[in-house]
Amino acid sequence: LVSKLSDGQLAHCKAVFFDIDRDGSGSIDEDELLHGLRSLGHAIQKQDVKQMIASIEECPSGNGDGRVDLREFLHWYARLRSEQPDSAQKRLRETFDLLGGANGKLSKEALQRKLEEHFGICLDVDELLDRRHTGDLDLEEFGMLLQTPV
Repeated sequence: LVSKLSDGQLAHCKAVFFDIDRDGSGSIDEDELLHGLRSLGHAIQKQDVKQMIASIEECPSGNGDGRVDLREFLHWYARLRSEQPDSAQKRLRETFDLLGGANGKLSKEALQRKLEEHFGICLDVDELLDRRHTGDLDLEEFGMLLQTPV
């Protein structure tokens, strides 16, 4: 999973790790993780941190020493990223649903009506949409529409 992280994600993850590793030991103990999470505004208890460390050490590179080293932290971060929908995909889904997408489909009429009502945009959606000629857009077509330069 770590190999799927972008260079930017990898650099960010390393920076976070070294910020939390306050004593510079190369690993994060319970107190450091507790302090790091609380400094980010998380109301977390020490017992929760113990469970979190145990979960982190379950990764393939975990060594069970009760401390989180960089390799374990990277695997944990990558696992979290893979379990969470990409934020761009999540925003696309939210926009699709907001515009009236139901049951995985968005009718051209509903889209045109929402664009006019909420954004004052009047356009012939037939010229832009429905590349598959179904009368509706699915999420994939909607995503392609948003990526198409106008």
